[in-house]
Amino acid sequence: MPFRTFKSDGTRAVWDTITHVKLTDDPAAEQHMSDVGRRIVKQIRKWANSEGIASIADIEPDFPSRQHTRRGTLGDMRYDLKQMANELHTGKLQQDKGLLELGSPD
Repeated sequence: MPFRTFKSDGTRAVWDTITHVKLTDDPAAEQHMSDVGRRIVKQIRKWANSEGIASIADIEPDFPSRQHTRRGTLGDMRYDLKQMANELHTGKLQQDKGLLELGSPD
C-alpha cells in the first residue's frame, strides 16, 4: 500500500488528512522507547499490515496513552502519535521519537 507521509512545515497537524500511521522499525529509535512507548508500538503492530501501516481508527479503541488529560482519549492519542513521529534527534530528549510516520494511503 503506497503511503503518503505528512510533512510538517511548523504548522499544526491536519488530523482530517492523517488517517494512518506507519512504523519506522528504526533500531536507533527503538533503543529510546519507554515502557508506554513499547505498549503503543505493540498496539499499532496488532493492527498493522505487512508494511507496518495501521489505521488510526483501528488503534484508537485500546490505545495506551502516555498521559490522560482534558483532551480526551482521541486528543491524548493524537498528542502521543505526533510526539512519536518527531525525528529522533529533535529537541533535548530522544525518548519515544522516530518510531512512526503520520500520513494516509496514497
